[in-house]
Amino acid sequence: MIIKHNETEYYKTVEATTTDIKSALKQLNDKLNNVTRDVSFWDVYNITQVLQKDSDVYSKLPLLNIGEGAIVNVNYISYNSESHYRGDIAYKKSDGEIIWISAENKGVYSPTLTLDNNNLVLNFAYTTTPEQSIIASINTQVRNAYLQDFHFSSGSSLQPFTVTFSAVFIDSTNILKPIIKFFVQEKNNFNTEDFYLDWHWRRDNNNIVVTIDDYPSADFFTKHDLYMRVR
Repeated sequence: MIIKHNETEYYKTVEATTTDIKSALKQLNDKLNNVTRDVSFWDVYNITQVLQKDSDVYSKLPLLNIGEGAIVNVNYISYNSESHYRGDIAYKKSDGEIIWISAENKGVYSPTLTLDNNNLVLNFAYTTTPEQSIIASINTQVRNAYLQDFHFSSGSSLQPFTVTFSAVFIDSTNILKPIIKFFVQEKNNFNTEDFYLDWHWRRDNNNIVVTIDDYPSADFFTKHDLYMRVR
């Protein structure tokens, strides 16, 4: 309406169907999609490298161009005495400087040790505080175990050679299996090192019998002493 001239202006209306409205809205939505962009985490930091071990840091970071990043894809890596965790990003700035962007959630799998019917159970749980100490009390029932050492300073004509000692019982029927190692030492000095022999052990009632299948000859003992440690 034009008040000055006391005139009224009418506009022609167009009757639209439901189909026409849907088609128009779809065309409008398509045009909006063409001028918009969905930006993801990868687009912001322009991730082009993946770090999966310590050496990747030295080999892949120099490959980054300005504005590109590398992401840590393992639980833990070390670089220049610094610790970096899964999800951390190394980003190259416009001046060429590498900066590290820490992930919000970072951590390691921390072990817990428990005893279940004389069996040691080791469980791992993800934690974001890896410096935290976790203490598990374990009742092994046998405190001293074997703690035995045997010294051999001369050869023997008996082949094979046997050593017998008392077994340690876990309960009324089961024994604690021994851990046996051999060491050789040169006479008149303290140079000691591991020594490997063919041997086996068996249970004989309340005893354990260790059999050395290839016992050293008398010539060996002119310059060496042999030790067997049982734990």
